[in-house]
Amino acid sequence: MSEQLKQALDSWTSEALQLRFAGPALKPGYGPSDVLDSLLELRQRLDRVEELVFKAVQLRGRVKLSTDVAVATAQDAMDRVVQAARDRGEQYVTAAEKVAEANLATRDQRLDAREAIALSGRCDDAVEMLRLVYKGLEANRQDHLAILRTLQAFESGQDR
Repeated sequence: MSEQLKQALDSWTSEALQLRFAGPALKPGYGPSDVLDSLLELRQRLDRVEELVFKAVQLRGRVKLSTDVAVATAQDAMDRVVQAARDRGEQYVTAAEKVAEANLATRDQRLDAREAIALSGRCDDAVEMLRLVYKGLEANRQDHLAILRTLQAFESGQDR
């Protein structure tokens, strides 16, 4: 399942980057209608990135819960192994040997926990990147609005 989640995150971040850097750039000589068309297209891209951020934040929440469970499961397994070793009352076992035994006995749970932690970190990275893309698109939208206002003011000044 984690491979599917990684693919989803990769797909979302790829799409967001394409949306961020795709689309026509405003060029000198564009009139208000050109800027307005570009602004509307930019709004659609911004909405899609917002949807991707929402999906990634939801996924991150589910992964964090799974991570907490995996870490707790690994810790509980380690505690059980350590308790069992103490109950056996082995006198000639060093602390390092006890730790090694506990580590080997809980290897699968600890690997699951590590994988969950890594996936959680990957979710955090994806959410951060998607938010940066959103912020960049929003700044671009603000630039479009400022240009549109300037063009409209210029045109209304020429009409006088």
